[in-house]
Amino acid sequence: MKKALVLILVSLFTLTLFAGCIGSENDNMSDEEFGKAYNEALENFVYEDYNTSITYDVLLRNPNSQKGKLVKYTGEILQFSPKSNGDADVYHIAVDGDVNNVIWSQTSASGKSVVDDVSKGDIVDIYGKIYGITDRLPVIYIVKMEKVEESAKEENRVSSETKTNSTVENSVSSKPNNSSAAENKLGTRLNPFPLNQMATFDGMDMQFASAYNYIVEITAVEVIRGNEATKIFDNAPEEGKEFFLMKFKVKAIESKDDRKIEMNNAQFSVISKNGIKYSGIAYTTGGPKELDDLYAGSETEGYIYQIIDAGDEPTVAFHEGLSGKSIWFKTK
Repeated sequence: MKKALVLILVSLFTLTLFAGCIGSENDNMSDEEFGKAYNEALENFVYEDYNTSITYDVLLRNPNSQKGKLVKYTGEILQFSPKSNGDADVYHIAVDGDVNNVIWSQTSASGKSVVDDVSKGDIVDIYGKIYGITDRLPVIYIVKMEKVEESAKEENRVSSETKTNSTVENSVSSKPNNSSAAENKLGTRLNPFPLNQMATFDGMDMQFASAYNYIVEITAVEVIRGNEATKIFDNAPEEGKEFFLMKFKVKAIESKDDRKIEMNNAQFSVISKNGIKYSGIAYTTGGPKELDDLYAGSETEGYIYQIIDAGDEPTVAFHEGLSGKSIWFKTK
């Protein structure tokens, strides 16, 4: 009976792999063997088993040859798509906070992956098994994912900034100081777009972050909050809080290989006047029409929403934390 159950689990896992359209060219481990080994890793987790010597560069050069190996990475969650690959949650994670070093990671369809309560922008330790590659991203099946403490999160941010600074240091050393120009650039946190002014997001040049390989035009057109916003939902927020809704118009211009562009609450972050990001999504009943996923040439119009501190004057960011690509919007 136990042997039959194992075979059923392996078969289901193999079907999930094919359903996710994730390819592998490694002849040394079949999908059935991978499924069995992955289920064993889920049942018998040991921290020391996870190899930290397989760097992102090594993984990217030939991920298929690494199939089945256990690895650990630390990185920032760029995008979280719950239940988007069969019955699995999918995460795009920037290793060491570098948006050019992105891995596709997903939980087990069986629900046995152990994942902390995390959201976009969190720094996490991911323990998993290498599967192969999809959309030019290395694929890791998650065994365990843990949220990193704030002190380690700051270290990750500094590490990422140090890498970026060392890369561009020589190119800017002979140029005049353009810091004031950067501060005045429209669409930044310091100078967000006003309502009814169109912004353009262009991620087509992001070589190792194909989830962002698209161009869209975005316009913030309306803000609803307070009592007016409460009427839209079936319940009221707790004392000292209020519902915040912001309406956007989005037009899809282009996407790589004509892929579908995800457009929903998860792509937007609401940041308080004091610079603190409101975590998670405002889970409630009722609510306004949300944005729709779309293809090039189509348009969508809908609301993003959050529960914020009453009376706050927040800003809203599209792909907040995506270095050099984030677009910020005023809310009044």
